[in-house]
Order: sequence, then C-alpha cells, then structure tokens
Amino acid sequence: MRHPILAATWLAIFALCAVGAASSEFALGLALLIAPFAAIATVAVTARRGTNEPFRRRFAVAYRIVLGMLAVSSLLGIIGSASSFAHVRMNAPIAIWFLLTLVASWAAVVRPTPRKAALPGLVAHVAWVPAVMINLVTNPVEVAWADWQQFVVGVGFFIVLGLSTVASVFALYAFRGPLQTQPLASATVRA
Repeated sequence: MRHPILAATWLAIFALCAVGAASSEFALGLALLIAPFAAIATVAVTARRGTNEPFRRRFAVAYRIVLGMLAVSSLLGIIGSASSFAHVRMNAPIAIWFLLTLVASWAAVVRPTPRKAALPGLVAHVAWVPAVMINLVTNPVEVAWADWQQFVVGVGFFIVLGLSTVASVFALYAFRGPLQTQPLASATVRA
C-alpha cells in the first residue's frame, strides 16, 4: 500500500467534513484547514511518478466517474456564480475558483496521470482560501441563502471539495506505478 499515512489523512479529512456538515462547525473548519497541507503532500508524492502509468482495472471507471462529476460540479458552480452577478455583488473569485477546478479536473479526465489526478485536489483545497477571503473583503454584504443561485454555489463548493478529496486518494492508488524491469542474470557460456 502506497503512502498509508497520507491516505489515512485524506480519510480523516473526509470524515471530519461529514461530521462537520452534520453537527460540528469546529470539525468542518479543522478539516478545511488540514486539507491544503494534505493536497500539497499528495502533489509532492505524485510529482516524482511517471506519466505513463496504467490504471488499475478496479479504479479506471470510478476514477473517470469521480473526475467527471467534479468537472460537472465545477461547471454548475460557474453557472451559479455567474448568474448571481446581476442580483448580488458576489462570487467573482468563487467563479474563478470553480473555473480553475474545472480546468484541472478536465485535464485529469482527458489524460489520466497521477500528477494530473492530484492537481484538482491541490487547486480545490488550496485556492479556496484566497478566493473566499477576497470575496469576503470585496463584498461585505449579507448573503441570503434562500436565493437559488447562492444555494447552488454553496452546495457546489462542498461537492467540489469532497470530490477533489476522492480524486486525491485516486491519485495515490488508481495507478499501477512505473513498470519495473528485472535485471537480466549474467549469462555464462558453456563449451
């Protein structure tokens, strides 16, 4: 098993997000603060791996489904963010964050490699912090979550973070690794 501590960290982040969404804002905040470091570690681990690693058969379909759903969720987030420009002065940084996640996930679907599989997790978990901060600083208005656009953006935000967490785990385990060649034994010639 490759990188069990990193995989356990991602599973703990996912569990903290589930607990946080259900009851505890502290658990959700803790997960959202730990996730960028895990995303950076995943990219660092996969950066040394090759670009021609084949899929493991059991992960090939699930990988494409998860990253395809990530791309669709990002697209819906862009639509929700863009449609709210007319009603609420908000979401330009969030729309850019969704766009970056869409581009990264699409690249991982089209040409799957461990590096590209880890990239949506990096973009989603690291870039959300400045996007939300810029959004809060430039738009200090109270947002009504009853508005359907804001609901789509909020739900899409957490769906993208969750799917990028799964994509980061796939970056660690969905690929077989470099093909190892065995050294040839020295040949002896007998007369």
